[in-house]
Amino acid sequence: MMSAIVNKLKYGLRHRFFKLAQFLQSKVIQAITEKWWLLDWMPRGRGRVDNHSIMLVRLDVIGDFVLWLDSAKAYRRLYPNKKIVLYANASCAQLANQLHHWDEVVSIDMTKLRTDERYRLSCFYKIYQRSFCVAIQPTFSREYMGDMLTRASNASQRIGFEGDLSNITAAQKLISDLWYSQLLEATPAQTMELKRNAEFVRGLGLKAFLADIPFIESFGALPVTLRVTAPYIVIVPGASWVPKMWPISHFVALMKRLNDEAATQFVLCGSADEFALCQQLITHSGLETVKNFAGKTSLSELVEIIRHAQFVIANDTSSVHIAAATQTPAICLLGGGHYGRFLPYEIENLEARLLPTAVSYKMDCYQCNWNCKHIENNTQTVPCIAKIEVDKVVELYKDFIRG
Repeated sequence: MMSAIVNKLKYGLRHRFFKLAQFLQSKVIQAITEKWWLLDWMPRGRGRVDNHSIMLVRLDVIGDFVLWLDSAKAYRRLYPNKKIVLYANASCAQLANQLHHWDEVVSIDMTKLRTDERYRLSCFYKIYQRSFCVAIQPTFSREYMGDMLTRASNASQRIGFEGDLSNITAAQKLISDLWYSQLLEATPAQTMELKRNAEFVRGLGLKAFLADIPFIESFGALPVTLRVTAPYIVIVPGASWVPKMWPISHFVALMKRLNDEAATQFVLCGSADEFALCQQLITHSGLETVKNFAGKTSLSELVEIIRHAQFVIANDTSSVHIAAATQTPAICLLGGGHYGRFLPYEIENLEARLLPTAVSYKMDCYQCNWNCKHIENNTQTVPCIAKIEVDKVVELYKDFIRG
């Protein structure tokens, strides 16, 4: 009996000690990375500034990253004799590594950066040790973690966008604004993202730069398991947020209608988490000419699948922006949460370009930043998307085919 009590007391003491150690570790890391920024007082790896290296921070998810690629090419012209090191969201790093706009890509796990203090400290200290001379974060809707990553460079020039409060609180922005040596002013009115990115480049000094559609060059042949010999249409039924997904019944009806017009091969794309959703679409459509590639492709393979498609029909996802970057015709089922910012496209280059088509159901509550007052939970589709008619999508597709 006494032994059990002693063991229980020992366990309780160990548990409390462990909790205390965790608490102290958290406070130390916070002091190093946030509150007092003790990294400023730590010795650098080489003891000097590397005047030949530029830090470029772009932690967007895939769609926003692809949109940014149009202006990303400008940084070589702005810094022709510098080594450009891109810090990118891990979801985009594989694609970024296959492009030629920078000399090095560092992958950042955003989930761990936000939740794992040791990982965050490791990232910040590694950046600090590289002694960049300039750090640039060209994201308009800055996020606090992205600001902290830029701050970790301790570069004498830290340049960012004045930005908005879409991804950051007013209190956080008040603090992180002070971490930049220069914040470029932005047009106050809502501006399409391609034009916004070009605005930043012009602010850096490339005054003649005009917004255009990004271009992604070919990555070569697809593996045999992902090749489709017949002409095909890519369908993307998923989305990053369930309420932005066009109802599955609408996709089923659309595929049947398009197949009735002319026997059609369909390729379903998406993440691994959307494989089951795509299987539902196959089951409910009853069509045999459907392939489910959800979760089976790398990002660069998805680019090539879209490049060789006849057409892309998708929710508001990265697939639409990839289609634009590969000049594949596309229709996007677009809601009103950010209408006009990421889609429909607006460019400043007057040369002819194939732009994705946005189909919408206009409502008075557009520009809600996806704080929809019409749904009760995140399992419902927002009405500005749910009410987009299948007939309208079919007609847009037919109009394009007719030329």
